[in-house]
Amino acid sequence: DGGRAWSGELLAQRKDGRQIPVLVSYTPLFDDEGDHIATIGVSTDISDRRRSAEMGARLAAIVESSSDAIFSQDLSGVVTTWNGGAAALYGHTEAESIGRNLRELIPAEHVDQLRLLLEDAGRGAGGARRVEIETVGRDTDGRDLHVSLSTSYIRDASGQVVAASAIARDVTEQAELRLRVEEDRRRLADAQASAGLGCFEIDLDTRRVTRSDELCRILGVEQGGTRAFGLDHVHPEDRARVAQSLEQALDGQVGVEWTNRIVRPDGTVRWVLSRTSRLGGPRSRTLAGTMLDITERHRIELALAHQVTHDRLTGLPNRTSLIESLRSLLSGPAANRRRVALAFVDLDEFKVVNDTLGHAAGDQVLCAVAHRLTTGLRETDIVVRVSGDEFVLVRADVDSLDEAEELATEAERVLGPPVTVGDRQFQLSASIGVTLSDPSDTSEVLLRDADAAMYQAKDDGRARIIVFDARARARAQRRLTLEAGLRQAVARDELHLEFQPILDLSTGTAAGFESLLRWDHPTLGPVSPEEFIPIAESSGMILPIGDWVLDHALAQLARWRSDPRFRSDVWLAVNLSAAQLGQPHLVDRVARVIVDADLPPELIHLEITESVLMDRVEDAVSTIEALRALGVRISIDDFGTGSSSLSYLRRLPIDILKIDRSFVVGLGGGGDDTSIVGAITSLAHSLGLHIVAEGIERPDQLAPLLELGCTFGQGFLWSRPLRPDAALAWLVARDGTRPDSR
Repeated sequence: DGGRAWSGELLAQRKDGRQIPVLVSYTPLFDDEGDHIATIGVSTDISDRRRSAEMGARLAAIVESSSDAIFSQDLSGVVTTWNGGAAALYGHTEAESIGRNLRELIPAEHVDQLRLLLEDAGRGAGGARRVEIETVGRDTDGRDLHVSLSTSYIRDASGQVVAASAIARDVTEQAELRLRVEEDRRRLADAQASAGLGCFEIDLDTRRVTRSDELCRILGVEQGGTRAFGLDHVHPEDRARVAQSLEQALDGQVGVEWTNRIVRPDGTVRWVLSRTSRLGGPRSRTLAGTMLDITERHRIELALAHQVTHDRLTGLPNRTSLIESLRSLLSGPAANRRRVALAFVDLDEFKVVNDTLGHAAGDQVLCAVAHRLTTGLRETDIVVRVSGDEFVLVRADVDSLDEAEELATEAERVLGPPVTVGDRQFQLSASIGVTLSDPSDTSEVLLRDADAAMYQAKDDGRARIIVFDARARARAQRRLTLEAGLRQAVARDELHLEFQPILDLSTGTAAGFESLLRWDHPTLGPVSPEEFIPIAESSGMILPIGDWVLDHALAQLARWRSDPRFRSDVWLAVNLSAAQLGQPHLVDRVARVIVDADLPPELIHLEITESVLMDRVEDAVSTIEALRALGVRISIDDFGTGSSSLSYLRRLPIDILKIDRSFVVGLGGGGDDTSIVGAITSLAHSLGLHIVAEGIERPDQLAPLLELGCTFGQGFLWSRPLRPDAALAWLVARDGTRPDSR
């Protein structure tokens, strides 16, 4: 057509039916006249070229569409290729980059990697290089950019290196994730180290265990890595228990927990608390858990447990430990029980040591006694301090009462030599009660019986051994009966008050009354205060009983004062117990009772025994000052039987000293020894105090008392304690027709 040649690509079909791409050119041939006489056709199979072109196109598309930065440079450093990923990563478009020097486009350290690659090629080494590097301040946020850079050669057909290419990938997120993981791991390690908590994972199929750094520190071994599983680090005595706990966790129990000892390579022993559970399903043989070093806590727990069961001063077991030991010794079938001897030891007159040299010296004596008993008796004997100056001795496997008494005899011998405190020596003695267990006895019964025998020893004159027998049993039973009855006495209205007159010795007129507590037991009859007051004090009943006495005594004085025959200046003395004196609200209660009874406070005399006062003198000073501020009067009862310090007496706002009856009974009848009473009256006069002499029973006792300047007196010479109506009648009869001073 017009004599033009034509060329193009066509599909040719081979004989086997397969089509192939061919490049065809057709050229027409003309004769001299210009007529078309032939066509020359040339066909070239371009299958390989087509495949190469298509592959190149695909590769180019892949490179262009890759999010990784892909670029290349020739040997002079000029950029020859630059994809969209490179534009996104480095911020330069393809048009801006092709033909420029690579150093103008990317960080120098990236270029250096390509330079190093080409240098390697010059030395005939290598073929690729991969490194992770970091650049700073790529984006507007100024965040760090972490890049993974891979470089390789580009060779020509002859194999000669003509360029270098690079693939750069943004791995910032992965790097930051690694950093966070590493930071979390570090924080976890720090937390574990701070808490002393290690972690482990045990694969029982492979018999391998993975340990955290802190666990390795706890075990005292090299940190990190996986080790063969074993229990070599566990104390030999604890291995069976640890293995059993691991089996329990493997059986599916959740949170199996146990404590055991570990032995470090250097031989030190530590206590650990472990907790583990199974990982995965029921067929899993993998355990994960934690280990906590509890050595210090274990030591503290042991110390606290020791404090609970031992006496702080002497280090001996205490009552709590004694009960546990006795229950253990007396446990089992009655027919097979071992017989146990128990000796209850109470030091005689121990209070003298405290009163003479102070409580510090008394503590030294108690420690010396504890040492003597623990070293002087059998090693298998149990020595216990139950309270103050009371000790209990226990000996097991005793066959007879004689052997039980032998325990007390040995204790008596051990305590025989004097105890030296400073430059003073004290000769100790003890009242000891002994009992031997029967098959049916409990620890409480055994202690009760020995305690009863000890009290019998004190009643019989002290410094002796009493074996619990029928008499002691009867006494113990009576004590139990009285204690039980005393708890109901107030509610059952079994208590009542009697009043003994106190007279002015110079005029013979009544000055006041002392209220005295009495108890009529429904079955035992009248019970002496000397018997039931100590029981009330030891049982804690003294507080409600003391409150009852205070209420009823002041109410009685108010009733008397409403009678015109009762003189308005007559006072009433009420005793305060040691327990009451220690009550924090005593002053408020006394004030309230006085107001409720509408009484002048100066008519209320509160009596405190000298021994009680000296036992708690520091606390007593402030309490007595507060009571005295209410307007009441304060008397010290049984004066002379204790060991009052003159300095304390000067500090106390007291009004009256009551001379104990033991110093009055010997007066009169000729040959009087008035030295003690005289000393007390002289002391009272020097302090501006009044004196009441107790226990006056004979007329011949009056003269020496008056001569010594004693102010008041009370005793059977004038009257025994009287019921309220009888006391009023006695007062009226004593005063005669004396007009009321009101």
